[in-house]
Amino acid sequence: MITFSPFPVIETKNLFLRRMTNDDTHDIFQLRKDPKMNYYTDTRLDENPEETKSYIDKMNKGIDEVEWIVWAIEHRQSKKVIGTISIWNINLEQRNAELGYGITPAYQNKGLMKEALLSVADYGFNVMNLSN
Repeated sequence: MITFSPFPVIETKNLFLRRMTNDDTHDIFQLRKDPKMNYYTDTRLDENPEETKSYIDKMNKGIDEVEWIVWAIEHRQSKKVIGTISIWNINLEQRNAELGYGITPAYQNKGLMKEALLSVADYGFNVMNLSN
C-alpha cells in the first residue's frame, strides 16, 4: 500500500517540488486563469482566487486519499510557483499511471519541465514501483 504521508518533497538543481498550500493561491491562480496554460486541456479557467483555493483543497484531498499526487513547482531562484506536475490515474494493480504537467509560459523552453519530469518519473518508478 502506498501513502503520500509524509509528502515527498523533491529538490532539483533549479526546482523545489512540494505540496501546494493556500499560500500558493496567488501564483497558482495566475497559472489557472491563463488560456495559454490550458490550451491543450479541457480545464475551465479559474475566474477568481477562491476557485483556485478550492482547486488546491481538492488536489490535497486527493493526495490524502491516494487518488493522485500533485506537486507545486517552485522556482528556486524566484521562489515563485511556476507550474504543477502530477501522477494521476494511478492503477497500482497494473503498476501504471499518467503524468500531467504545466509550466507558465515565461519559464518554458528553459529545460525546467524536463528537470521536473525526470525527477517525478524517477519517483514513480523507484518509489511507487510503477512499470509504465
